[in-house]
Amino acid sequence: MEILQVNEDQQKKLATVLKNFRIQLFEYIVDEDKLVVYDDKFHIKRTVTDYMEYIDHKSKIHPDDREKVKQLYMEVKEDPVEIREIEKDGTISHTLLELTKFVDEATGKTILVGNAKDITEQKEHEKMLKEQAMKDSLTGIYNQMYGKMLINRHLNSKNPFEACGMILLDIDYFKAVNDHYGHLFGDKIILSLTDLLKKLFSDKNNVLVRAGGDEFVIFIANISNIELVRKNVQLMQNIRNISFEDNDCRFTCSAGVCYLPENISGYSYDQLFENADIALYKAKERGRNCYVYCDSLQHFTMMSTEHEEYEEELDARYFQNDIVATAFEIFEKTSNFDAAVNLLMRVIGTRVGLDRITVIRADIKNQEVYSDYQWNKKGIPKVLKKIDKFDKKDFLTLFNNYGENGIIVLQYDDMEEYSPGAQKLLMQGDAKTVVYAAMYCEGRYTGAISYVVCKEKRNWSNEMLKQISEVTKIISTHFAKNEIMNHAYQGAVTRMEHDTLTGLISFERFHEEIERIILSNKTNNYLMIYTDFENFKYFNYKYGYTVGDQLLKDFCSSIIGKIVDKHNLYFTRVISDQFLMFCPARYEKDEYEKLIEEIEQKNIDFMLRQKERFPQSNVTLRTGVYYVTPE
Repeated sequence: MEILQVNEDQQKKLATVLKNFRIQLFEYIVDEDKLVVYDDKFHIKRTVTDYMEYIDHKSKIHPDDREKVKQLYMEVKEDPVEIREIEKDGTISHTLLELTKFVDEATGKTILVGNAKDITEQKEHEKMLKEQAMKDSLTGIYNQMYGKMLINRHLNSKNPFEACGMILLDIDYFKAVNDHYGHLFGDKIILSLTDLLKKLFSDKNNVLVRAGGDEFVIFIANISNIELVRKNVQLMQNIRNISFEDNDCRFTCSAGVCYLPENISGYSYDQLFENADIALYKAKERGRNCYVYCDSLQHFTMMSTEHEEYEEELDARYFQNDIVATAFEIFEKTSNFDAAVNLLMRVIGTRVGLDRITVIRADIKNQEVYSDYQWNKKGIPKVLKKIDKFDKKDFLTLFNNYGENGIIVLQYDDMEEYSPGAQKLLMQGDAKTVVYAAMYCEGRYTGAISYVVCKEKRNWSNEMLKQISEVTKIISTHFAKNEIMNHAYQGAVTRMEHDTLTGLISFERFHEEIERIILSNKTNNYLMIYTDFENFKYFNYKYGYTVGDQLLKDFCSSIIGKIVDKHNLYFTRVISDQFLMFCPARYEKDEYEKLIEEIEQKNIDFMLRQKERFPQSNVTLRTGVYYVTPE
């Protein structure tokens, strides 16, 4: 047998290859349980006897990988195996092991010849690439795609007894800042805000996301409502305090907040984001530099216009009867309310030759309209993607023009009696003719359904308008029925869960919780503390409602900031400037004076701070305390 001679030059080349590729050669003699390690010149570098025992007690192989290595040697697996090793400085290195079985002809012994390749740099590079795919390149926090996945993962697996919240944060007038100071300074603002978010929301279960541009998503896991309010107050105050050495630029942010209480499940990232986004829109409407709570998870239902389950051909039976009978059939035979509404809109749109149907919900008190459901013919633009405002005079004009069937037909070239803003709102999305059919619930006007033609004007027969009126009444009835069922299932879906201004729980929910505690209380004493502002309306007249709202929020934050024990503590805004707090009593009834002194001092501290801010005002707090005993 010819033996290949390796000269010194060839040996050096091979040694260079092994060194550059970080490869270590070794052999394991199975019968002797001995490992022999070679250097790059093929000299024995190290010999380890009783190697299997050595792996368990002396090797630097990571404890979790030791069994895997022993298995590799015992079963002679020829597939590469990746292991971790703990270096002297505590860092983790990564090694790829490969083995080949070999029988020594001279001795008959089984020898495993192998190599160990250091792949630490490769793993670090892979980790960096993975982080780049997960993280935003400027800020280092999660990008929207990966952040959305993490939040959905948490929502799908969260403990039902835990609550969570989402804050959608947007820098006010960021484009103007970029235009004035330049994009490099704009990046500096983004980074300073990111540093603040990392500091305030440092818990490992929280998720920080740069959703794009100057918009951030903050997901806070396992947080109470009152703590979320505290966090929002702290966040807004800290943002206002950020300053820069380069110039005197200061910036503010607007925030929309959505809170998911305990024992509520089935919500996704998109649904929380949609609710927070609409709250953010309202914050901007209020002048920016503030936060607004989404008052109820169900108040702003995520508008869905893509209904893939109904993209197949419509069943022929939906074209046999008149649309009124078809409406009854769809609601009767479709178990899901959302599916029934979306299917019915598509059927009506197809049969009547419409371009768009929109279910418009109206908030008369706040003069706002929004849409829960909408069907659009292919190529027709969507409308009412956000809450829109209407003028009271225009609303009364529309309302008074409804006919006896609750119907009004509007043509694009005959809108003189409406203001320009109302014309734009009523004839959105290139509409030429719109039929508005009023919706009522127990005699209360709740909105309308618009039946729209975009390509040309259309004249409607009385018979068709009558059918549309009847269909709208059917839809209105099922809307009311669905809300009642949801109310029974979730316990007050249609009520306000939170006060949009302060983020405190609504008075209705406060009333229910306190009643529950009082009725079941057998041993504990509690306090009911009422506070209001004396002559607050005059403060609003003098400084404006925006400043008045901020004063109320400052009062809330001053109270929340001093709360230590949040167990069984409830805090609400009853109405306007009136607040109620219910909490366990720290003093006995005969120690009332200590409690009164504490409250009076807190009120004085707050009033003095406001006096500094508003020297011409006389902000005065009044507080009453009621001691609640089990008797």
